Amino acid sequence: MSPSDPRQFLALLEGVLSRLHIDLRREALNPDPALPSSPGGLCRIQGRTVLFVDAALPPPVASAVILEALCTLDLSAVYLPPVVREHLERCAARQAMERDRG
Repeated sequence: MSPSDPRQFLALLEGVLSRLHIDLRREALNPDPALPSSPGGLCRIQGRTVLFVDAALPPPVASAVILEALCTLDLSAVYLPPVVREHLERCAARQAMERDRG
């Protein structure tokens, strides 16, 4: 279960990104609401891993974007707070189910 304060959970996830040396960039990713939008995602820029997260997202949704990105990475060598590990395990299970269906 995540902390009762969504900002606290988001801070835990940001700490994991920091330990992984992943730059977090909050940007306006949907300046024109008439166009399709993306909540964010991982990319590489000049050899650095960067996670973009739409600055307009509330903490629970921003946390979900970060969890989805972290779920794609090998985190075996990184300390994860138990609540973060629990959410990542659920994310991995959900992604595996989606792969099996597709």
